[in-house]
Amino acid sequence: MAMQVFDALPLVVLLGGQYLCLHGGISPEFTSLGSIDKIDRFMEVPEKGLLCDLLWADPADDDIAERCEFKPNFDRGCAYSFGY
Repeated sequence: MAMQVFDALPLVVLLGGQYLCLHGGISPEFTSLGSIDKIDRFMEVPEKGLLCDLLWADPADDDIAERCEFKPNFDRGCAYSFGY
């Protein structure tokens, strides 16, 4: 039952039309807010893809953070590390 509750929680919130709040981070597959609407939220989180990235991507360490890049997130074993 508890996992069904977690599987139904919202992925992101857009506050005031300006601020995107999410648990994890961004993804190279995140092209628009509409791409989030297409996610089947009521399933186990896959090991790759937009749903996984929104939950488990992390900001990059300083060595790549200044470049706007996506690198594999070896610390988690899934999703990406991303720069700004």
